[in-house]
Amino acid sequence: TALYGLSVLAGVKAGERVLVHAATGGVGMAAVQLARYWGAEVFVTASRGKWDTLRALGFDDDHIGDTRSTEFEQKFLATTGGGGVDVVLNSLAGEFLDASLRLLVNGGRFIEMGKTDLRDPATVPEGVRYRAFDLMEAGPDHIASMLSDLVGLFDAGVLTPLPVKVFDVRSASAAYRFVSQARQIGKVVLTLPDGPDDRLLATSGGGLAGGSVVITGGTGMAGAAVAEHLVTRYGVGHVVLVSRRGAEAQGAAEVV
Repeated sequence: TALYGLSVLAGVKAGERVLVHAATGGVGMAAVQLARYWGAEVFVTASRGKWDTLRALGFDDDHIGDTRSTEFEQKFLATTGGGGVDVVLNSLAGEFLDASLRLLVNGGRFIEMGKTDLRDPATVPEGVRYRAFDLMEAGPDHIASMLSDLVGLFDAGVLTPLPVKVFDVRSASAAYRFVSQARQIGKVVLTLPDGPDDRLLATSGGGLAGGSVVITGGTGMAGAAVAEHLVTRYGVGHVVLVSRRGAEAQGAAEVV
């Protein structure tokens, strides 16, 4: 996501100034590494409780702003002598988004990945190129190529893995609560039990082959994968797929 947004869509070049919002999150931390690798001057925001994390990444306070206040606008204008930034990788909304747009003093590229406050490109300040995106628009071939490029950068020591907070999948609600409270540094991942100690489905009393399993969201990508897993690994003979569109969902026939 960071590579596609900053390189493909924004075309970040050495010497440019890049503002990365929510820079202690997964995409934000990845964007910081990439922008620095390309020779950009990076400005970042995060909640004040995470500023020490940004300082540990080598940022001075002149390049750090608060995601809970629009003060970052005047702070970064002062740091740049009124020049502002060339690129914004945005995940904020409302007045924070407006403040970020104003930082593109001489025009530039506003790359919207949060999509909680979409704007009409025709209404943004003159000279600013506004682009909202979803990574999947890149398509599987391009995504595969980007992943290959990234693996090379990791192998070369240019990039380092992000911090990870791990939750057992049976604690998924706690994981999502953790994310909704913006408490994470880096990525939050769910792990699945594996092997003979697999108790994920053991609470059903075993003997799943003779039982029935209901999967909500069952025609989606995750639901379909779970359904296949239940049939191939546990021999479940009766699987009920429930979703908003039911049999009319795209790919439902193939799942069945």
